[in-house]
Amino acid sequence: MRRMPLLIVLAVVLTAMAAGAVYADETEHTVTFEMPDGAVLATQQVPHGGYVDISKIPVPPTPPGAVFLGWGDVTMQINEDTVFTASFEYETIQYMVRYFADDRVTLMHTELVNSGEAAKYDVIPTKSDSGRYSYEFERWSADLSKVTSDMDVYPIFKVTERKCEVRFFDYDRTLLYTAQVTYGDSLTDFPESPVREPTIGYTYEFACWSITPNGNSPASFDDITDTKFVYAFYQPTLATYTVSFIENGSVISTIEADYNSQLDTSVMLDMKEGALIKMYRDAALTRELSVGFTVIGDINVYVKEVPGHYQSERDEQGRVIGGSIVVSHDSSTIGSLQTQPYQICDISQFPSGTVAVLDHASLELLRERLGDDAILCISLPRGSMTITASVLCALSDGHDVSMSIGNGPSSVKITSALKKISYSSYLNFSIKVNNRSVTELKGSAQLSFPLDVEDGASPKAWSVSSKGVLTEMESSYSGGRISFSSDLIQYFVLGDDGQGGKSETEKVVLPYGTAEYEVSGSGNDYQAEDGPQSKLISLKGDMKGNVLFVPSSFDNRPLTMISSNAFADIVDADAIVIPVTVRTFYWLDWSCTARDVYFLGDCPEFIGEAPSYVTIHRMSDRGGWEDGAEVHDRYLYNGSVGKDPFSFRYIIIQDKAYVDRYISGSYIVLPRSVMADGHEYLLSYVGDAAFMRSDNPSFSEIYRLEYSSYSLDTVEMPDTISEILSFAFRGSSVKTVYLPGSVVHIGDGAFRNCISLTPVILPDSLLYIGNDAFLACSSKSFSRISVPASVEVIGSSAFYGCSGLTNVSLDCIITVIPGSCFAQCSSLTNITIPETVRTIGPSAFYNCSNLLYIDLMNTETVGTSAFQCAGRPSSLECVVFGEPLRDLGRNSFANCMDLAELEAYCNMPPGMADAFAGVDLDSLQYYATSDVAESWSQYSVELLDEPEPGPDHTMTYIVVGMIVFFIIAGALSLKYRTKLE
Repeated sequence: MRRMPLLIVLAVVLTAMAAGAVYADETEHTVTFEMPDGAVLATQQVPHGGYVDISKIPVPPTPPGAVFLGWGDVTMQINEDTVFTASFEYETIQYMVRYFADDRVTLMHTELVNSGEAAKYDVIPTKSDSGRYSYEFERWSADLSKVTSDMDVYPIFKVTERKCEVRFFDYDRTLLYTAQVTYGDSLTDFPESPVREPTIGYTYEFACWSITPNGNSPASFDDITDTKFVYAFYQPTLATYTVSFIENGSVISTIEADYNSQLDTSVMLDMKEGALIKMYRDAALTRELSVGFTVIGDINVYVKEVPGHYQSERDEQGRVIGGSIVVSHDSSTIGSLQTQPYQICDISQFPSGTVAVLDHASLELLRERLGDDAILCISLPRGSMTITASVLCALSDGHDVSMSIGNGPSSVKITSALKKISYSSYLNFSIKVNNRSVTELKGSAQLSFPLDVEDGASPKAWSVSSKGVLTEMESSYSGGRISFSSDLIQYFVLGDDGQGGKSETEKVVLPYGTAEYEVSGSGNDYQAEDGPQSKLISLKGDMKGNVLFVPSSFDNRPLTMISSNAFADIVDADAIVIPVTVRTFYWLDWSCTARDVYFLGDCPEFIGEAPSYVTIHRMSDRGGWEDGAEVHDRYLYNGSVGKDPFSFRYIIIQDKAYVDRYISGSYIVLPRSVMADGHEYLLSYVGDAAFMRSDNPSFSEIYRLEYSSYSLDTVEMPDTISEILSFAFRGSSVKTVYLPGSVVHIGDGAFRNCISLTPVILPDSLLYIGNDAFLACSSKSFSRISVPASVEVIGSSAFYGCSGLTNVSLDCIITVIPGSCFAQCSSLTNITIPETVRTIGPSAFYNCSNLLYIDLMNTETVGTSAFQCAGRPSSLECVVFGEPLRDLGRNSFANCMDLAELEAYCNMPPGMADAFAGVDLDSLQYYATSDVAESWSQYSVELLDEPEPGPDHTMTYIVVGMIVFFIIAGALSLKYRTKLE
């Protein structure tokens, strides 16, 4: 019975085998032998489960460079249709392609290329133009798309006849025309001569095509062999304008004057026989017009006569030279004198310091005709004298009398005495007879001088003796003039008792507040539309009743646009002064409370209209203006130091004088006060770009610099100066500057690039040192600077690049040393960081490679690259980190590889490795206080102090030990007794 299952299984298997045998006999499979490309070489029919007939397997054709490897496993059992593919191994055949230059000699490149493949060298050869022809690569000398042999190839160039361009530009670099000319030929295709519109100052006639912009260098158009650039040059001719002189409503004379010329004093002397004319801006004769005013358009000048014969020394062209006017009278002129006091001399409109010479014969004739008691008036620049005919003739004693008013002398004794009083003018009323000075009159005279005082103040006048003794004069004050009697002619001081109704204007730390602006453009053409420029978005600050002087530059780019409502956040500004650089000004959305806006330059493009409550002030010699603005003159000041003359222009802003532009001179002593239209004003501001020098014509033009040659060496300032505005001395050759104890602000870039400047003593009144204020003052003599305690703000890059600076004393209470403040001061060896400083700005001491020691005891943040040295070795040996330090910027001490010691009173700040890039931190000697030493434990640290001793637990340990001992002993004793029991 057990064998039955086994028999059944065996029967099933035999049955299946028999069936398979039947199937195999009945089924065949096709076996195919083919090439790799699919070409069939032979086929066989093989029964299912059978094998290929080896004798019938074909021998395949072998391709060039190939070795037959076989058909695969042809011994396998065939159970289905099967394909065997011939397998070959190919030898790689490479061919060398050599690339030659056009001369077919110079080998440029070689390349190995697999047989049948394309060459891969993709450098496009070039061939230099040769005279009349130019060459453009067309192809190689043979087809390189399928290389089947070694090849030598060379480039084939397309030859074309060269064409050169001649580009014609207008004076403003606008492209007018482009002409084509065959290489080496002469140009015949010229554009029409261009036309340039006249300006307020010039008319222009096309002169030639020039090889330089705005230059008269005629271009040649023969043998043109390259692109040529030419520019239209126009011959400028000064525009001429008519000056009409009107008396009592009638024009009595006209003259033609060139644009920007100044009327000579000869006009006043020669207009009428037997009389001098005085000039006024208005028909009511209330606004005097000083001689020398600048002509920029047709103008009406209103005049009145002053009887007398006025003569002066003349040059060959009839112009007045010298500084003296001789005044005489005859019967006719005396008859024209109408009421007392009789005006026998009036040269008040002549330049300051002009001497009046009174003819002695005329004086006797005046006394004879008018009487001994006749009161005579002599008006000079800056003052007048009223005196009787008898006293004047007694003074004359048969000789001519000369009179003039100038500044008082700089005597030490007198200067010392003046410190005790509040004064604005110090005058020398000089009278000479027979070339000898007269100090004592043979009688009394009434002297009168213009004087402006604050409301509530009492005008004062003092006589000053030659020894400096001050004597107050009994005086009267009316119509802006102070008058007093004196029988002594010495020196006089004018002022007040200092008790004005107005309190002193509070000083502003930031002269223009905080600014938001945008910059654009590049290059060196500052007149171009895409040249470097800035746009003012807004200013924000409380001016506390001071004048807001808008800087002419931001980020060293001239300010050309002031956007809508830029002054909305300016509070309590007495006036706003817009620099000469501004071309576009938005009145839209104006909400500033300032009621006076001064424009120092040409009329900008106005967007919108000024509010009715705003008074626009403009300069009389700036162009593009129409009626509707209050007109101010710019005045010329002529002075001298010894025999060395100097001159500058000034303007009046809100009853204070502003130095506008340097004209000439090496040694300049700025006066305390200046005259304008019969009034005296304190000199308070050294203006924006006033003494600036530049070798860039477009830069000079946008700033309207006026010097013809530049020789500035020394500048002395009076104690009336409070502001040195932006760029005041930028690029100047000045060596010595004496700052008074009244200066509050040194503006942005004020002394930038003054490469000859010697140390400047900063006064204790100083509050603000602007951005870039002394940038690149690189003279070796500029070796030290002491910032006084009064300074509250130092701007970024203030002393950047002062490579001669070795010693800096910061006695101020600033909280931030701003970015790049002392960067590139490569000679700086030591600096004490003030205790008040909490932040060292980015790159503040970048590349100060001679610093030896840095103490940051009170500093919280050190900015990126603050003390980094790059490109030069650092001498820094020791750094102190104070307890407040929390943040080290990246690369703040990078490459300070001589650093040996680090003294720490703070926990190790994060980012040490980044801060000290290039420094082997493991090699330093670390000192730290015990309370922070743990945070520095990755380095070898020595303690700066002894750790505080902990409480002594010895007795506690003894007591506890004894208690444990007795407990254990007791337990053992109990156990022992228990066992015994």
